[in-house]
Amino acid sequence: MLGGFGKFSGGEVRKTFNRIPTHKKIRITANFHFIDAWVGESGFMRANVGKNMKMEFIWIEKYDHTVV
Repeated sequence: MLGGFGKFSGGEVRKTFNRIPTHKKIRITANFHFIDAWVGESGFMRANVGKNMKMEFIWIEKYDHTVV
């Protein structure tokens, strides 16, 4: 678990995986826990899967605090 009060606000966390065997597809699984007030904020994942290995969004979720 990463974060905490006043941690990573407006920032990001990166993880690099090295020496992955040759593959045609890969599955990435993760859990994103929206804890505390997330008014107007979002969580996302990017990977270097775009043209020329450009970083692209592969998952994005906006939490609506008004829905319980």
